[in-house]
Amino acid sequence: KVQALGGMNSNIGIDIVEYGEGGPFDIVINTYSTNDMHIISMNEAMKKNTTLEESLLDVSQEFIRTVLDDSKRCKGHKLPLVLYYNDYMGNEQKGILEIDAYSRVMSTLTSYYGIGQLSYAHMMKHTIFGDTDEEIFSPSGWPERQIHPGRGFHTITPWLFLYYSIEMATTYC
Repeated sequence: KVQALGGMNSNIGIDIVEYGEGGPFDIVINTYSTNDMHIISMNEAMKKNTTLEESLLDVSQEFIRTVLDDSKRCKGHKLPLVLYYNDYMGNEQKGILEIDAYSRVMSTLTSYYGIGQLSYAHMMKHTIFGDTDEEIFSPSGWPERQIHPGRGFHTITPWLFLYYSIEMATTYC
């Protein structure tokens, strides 16, 4: 059984894992990076009188802990494979440190909890930042306020997951 939902952030992902149907899950892939870095998330952080990075750390850690909560698991059901996928290229924030906030949080939490991470953003950053007129891998209209990557992203993403799956299987199996 597969459950996939888009256009949300980690706060809604927590509710889906906590109260949604279909669980417990065998594989959970968090791909909320773009929406977690959205202006709405920035405004929520400001309302809490905190930085976006601190807010991301809090909500991402809550998401991971909710997914890994053993008390919600059926007897004998193992913990799920949890992966974080970063596709956020940045243009909601105007500074390099702010753009990379999600990457820093993701790196910290995935190493702490021992879960996987993949990053289209890190792989393509030099190409996209180096040529802002490039249209295959960049979000349409980038670096203006357009956050969703285009056809190159949608072509590369399945290959990234395939590579990661092969790497994981040859390393751990």
